[in-house]
Amino acid sequence: MNKKSILTKSETDLARIDAMSDEDIDFSDCQEAMPEMFAKAVVRCAHKS
Repeated sequence: MNKKSILTKSETDLARIDAMSDEDIDFSDCQEAMPEMFAKAVVRCAHKS
């Protein structure tokens, strides 16, 4: 099993994303959330260790 560190620095330009307005974000390739999708949703809660 590969235990790659999750503490490595993200390569995402978070400052650029934070500076974007909602109008600047292109959602054209995102599937529209339909009520049927939420009807099949399952809520899962993490167990406290």
